[in-house]
Amino acid sequence: MGCGSIQKRGDNQKRESVVLFPGQFVKNLPDSIYSYYQMRETLGSGAFGTVVSAVHKASRELRAIKIISKIKLHSEESKNKVINEVLILKKLDHPHIIKVFEFSEDEFNLYVVMELCRGGELLDTVVKKRCVSENDSALFMKQILSAVFYMHSKGIVHRDLKLENMLLDSNVSKNIKIVDFGLIKTKKLNELLQIACGCRCI
Repeated sequence: MGCGSIQKRGDNQKRESVVLFPGQFVKNLPDSIYSYYQMRETLGSGAFGTVVSAVHKASRELRAIKIISKIKLHSEESKNKVINEVLILKKLDHPHIIKVFEFSEDEFNLYVVMELCRGGELLDTVVKKRCVSENDSALFMKQILSAVFYMHSKGIVHRDLKLENMLLDSNVSKNIKIVDFGLIKTKKLNELLQIACGCRCI
């Protein structure tokens, strides 16, 4: 059936295969990010910039865009840390780790396009409920440990795991996405990391 033709391969012909890998479709945008996305409301802000929701003009898909001010980065080293964060995230493909879609840069800002999570921080959910059920706690821990094991198997350490850095897909979802990879680091097998990160000293 159909109108396509099938060619028989000889014994000496090798079948070529296509190999896909995480990050293969994450690209640097060649033009201004505003050519591709329509910015909407601000979702949050931090020391180096803000996160806004946006609509991809061609596909109408909703995204979150992290806008990082170059002025606040202070140095080329700080800028390279942001770019390194994106490069590492491109290598990761896990259901409980935030996905990066695109990266862009202009004279004033760096832009990281990510999937949009509407459910807010896991910390807010815990505070709101006051008491999380054993089943929900087990589900959350399973997702977190699955993501951590995956990262460690790739030689990648998050170094800032806390409830504020875990988002829920939506207001009715229990699906976690680990975010904020600002302190991320790659390590060699059996290498020990000794610098304290992500902690608040009182």
